[in-house]
Amino acid sequence: MSKHSVIVGANGRLGSALRTACGAAGHTVTALGRREMDLADEASINATLETLDYDTLWLTAALTNVDYCENHPDQTEKVNALAVETIARISAQKGAQVIFFSTDYVFDGEKKELYQEDDHTHPLSVYGASKARAEERLLGQSATNLVIRLSWLFGENKPGFPEWVIGKAMGDEAFSVVANRWASPTYTHDVISALQPMIDGEFEVSGILHLCNQGVCSWQEWAQYCVDCAVESGIPIHTSNIESCLMSDIKSFVARRPAYSAMSSERYQILSGQTMPYWKQGVNRYVNDYLAPQLKK
Repeated sequence: MSKHSVIVGANGRLGSALRTACGAAGHTVTALGRREMDLADEASINATLETLDYDTLWLTAALTNVDYCENHPDQTEKVNALAVETIARISAQKGAQVIFFSTDYVFDGEKKELYQEDDHTHPLSVYGASKARAEERLLGQSATNLVIRLSWLFGENKPGFPEWVIGKAMGDEAFSVVANRWASPTYTHDVISALQPMIDGEFEVSGILHLCNQGVCSWQEWAQYCVDCAVESGIPIHTSNIESCLMSDIKSFVARRPAYSAMSSERYQILSGQTMPYWKQGVNRYVNDYLAPQLKK
């Protein structure tokens, strides 16, 4: 029997990749973007979802600009927390699972070693607090629901950190990147590959799951490796050495960021028997296979 998957945030980086993967697996897919459903409006959520009959809802949409969120707490609460609770309530009434994508920003970065799923959350920002509340409300609606925490996501369909870094490096001016913040860059393609057994119905997971590429690096190390890959792939780079700075040097930051938020994907590995690729492998593939053909033109 064909599954019916609803994807909220279907036009984003992760949502568009899920849309393709679910479609390829034979699912009936309902793709919802901002025009189809307003997460800041409970009536819009109710009107959109009440008429749908679905098995799984993938919730990828959120306000993710952490500095914008810091200055707009009411809007952030509506979109990132209250909307999740409403979606979870409606889905529970239908007997459908909600798979919600959360963030490493639910942690304060004080641990200084890989965070586990059962570690206490203590967000530092409005954004992180809204996602932590969303997790709690989602899991409170149904024992079948799943929270997947990601960190430093990059990939096709939406420009991100690698594009910014390589774009800067193609210019003539030297620039610096924060060297005292650490986590695990995670490639959308690797996330989808890891989720494929779940999409195919081979196994189900509930609760909380960390899903990140292996290894830990700083923003500056990530930036330098992006540039190194760009040089190797033939992208015309003018600034090949990335200088370092501290988070306190970035005056445009409004929200506090956790200094260390790398997460362990051991639970996923135990459940699936699969190991997430190392972060450098993901960056190398992304730069060579996706960015280089565009930037060498």
